[in-house]
Amino acid sequence: MWDIAQPFVCGTLTEVVKYAIRPNNGIESFYEITGNEIKRVSKKELKAMLSHGENVELGVQLFKKY
Repeated sequence: MWDIAQPFVCGTLTEVVKYAIRPNNGIESFYEITGNEIKRVSKKELKAMLSHGENVELGVQLFKKY
């Protein structure tokens, strides 16, 4: 059975994080797609990805919510 409560959201890291921090947009997990491989991103890896550049503020907002 499909769970339609959680949509599949695709985009750059910045776009997906912006989607996740908007009200009423839950997110279960983050995945990185490279070529034919799909890898779940751990919270530690996600924090590292959002720890520099323009994504720092988005990371702060995301981890306040989750």
